[in-house]
Amino acid sequence: DLGVLGEGAYVAAPPTRVGTWGAVQWACRPTPANRWLPDVEELVSPLAYACGRER
Repeated sequence: DLGVLGEGAYVAAPPTRVGTWGAVQWACRPTPANRWLPDVEELVSPLAYACGRER
């Protein structure tokens, strides 16, 4: 599912601890080449397309 977060919302990133769940970990650790997140405009269409595809 594709969820939308509004103003004031956040996504936890390492090394954040989330209560009793423990520390957040990277699935793919950032490198100098990919350490910045893409602009949201680059992600919306591909994510919406992927969520709308039949499995």
